[in-house]
Amino acid sequence: MKKNNLCVFCIVLIVLTVGWSAPADAQDASFELIPGSGSTSVSFWARGVSADGSVVVGVEDGTVFRWTEAAGTEFLSGADWNNTFTAAVSGDGSTILSTVDDGTGVFAPSLYTDAGGWVSIGGLIPSPPSGRVSLGTGYALNDDGTVAAGLAWKADQTAEAFSWDAVGGMVGLGQPGDILSSRANGVSGDGSVVVGFFENVDTGCRRPARWTDEGAVDLFLGAEICGEAYSVSTDGRIIVGSAYVPGADYETAFYFTDAGGWVDLGKLVDNPFHSAMATSIADNGTLVGLSGDAASQNWKGFVWTQADGMQEIEEYLTSLGVTVPDGLYLAEARDISADGSTIVGTVVDTNGYLNAYMATIPTSLFVDGFESGGRWWWSAVVSGQ
Repeated sequence: MKKNNLCVFCIVLIVLTVGWSAPADAQDASFELIPGSGSTSVSFWARGVSADGSVVVGVEDGTVFRWTEAAGTEFLSGADWNNTFTAAVSGDGSTILSTVDDGTGVFAPSLYTDAGGWVSIGGLIPSPPSGRVSLGTGYALNDDGTVAAGLAWKADQTAEAFSWDAVGGMVGLGQPGDILSSRANGVSGDGSVVVGFFENVDTGCRRPARWTDEGAVDLFLGAEICGEAYSVSTDGRIIVGSAYVPGADYETAFYFTDAGGWVDLGKLVDNPFHSAMATSIADNGTLVGLSGDAASQNWKGFVWTQADGMQEIEEYLTSLGVTVPDGLYLAEARDISADGSTIVGTVVDTNGYLNAYMATIPTSLFVDGFESGGRWWWSAVVSGQ
């Protein structure tokens, strides 16, 4: 049974919104494809967006890109399909994390700034394990780019979640047993909370995991629940991801708080072969993610709000006055800016090619009733604090 522990606050939130007027600088609704390199891209993915929606990052055919309104699309690395496949941006937009060649033919988690270019943050071992050219993969950055998280390869070919900062360097967050792995996917704004997965020694399944201040792993859904945590809210209180519903054989999207526990967000289609994963959360409580047939990789982007539950992203955007061009299939809603203004992801065009997109949501509109109170209202409601 799905939990709904937010309704008691509805009257208060409605009262708070009465008499509110839109800010003078409220932005307009828009949908746009991010311009690529000019050639036909086989894979062009938007992977991350800054807190205010002004910087979008991702990967086109193994090359890291950054988009801003002022500069358009900039390509920041060489191309490598096998090792450069994800990118993240700090909340303030100043720093990008990806996995690039360190100049010696070794690929390592690396930070990019305009002032310093790419700088490797290394790995947990001095050189890649036998048969690999990579020390690991970078997955997430905090608000100001001072804390990074991801996966580091070990000499025995297993992987370990890591957290990195400029003072302490890269720290391994542990891994289960001798032949199993862990990975970090998300980090809170101040860098104190890292989330990801920690495999089960007995079954090998991934389990949603949290690490706080580089401490011991916390399997917050329990030691037997399979799944993965993909992101954590700016304040570190809300974790989102996917997990197997007890007694069922599919994964469902979820959010979790210590006070409220695990809330099952469901999936777009009531099909036993379909699953869903929540991949990002805004400070106003809006979640985005993917839902569909994991076996065939036939995904559809979704948006979840407390008011309307899970919707296909086209339905959500259209309801807010955002026009999505005909013929585009929105396969992903990968990330949402912390201020809730911008969603980024991947579309499939009429020729079957993948393209990166960004959708701008009118900031003057109330979507789920939480925008009026800002970050602390949402956190207080779902955490009971």
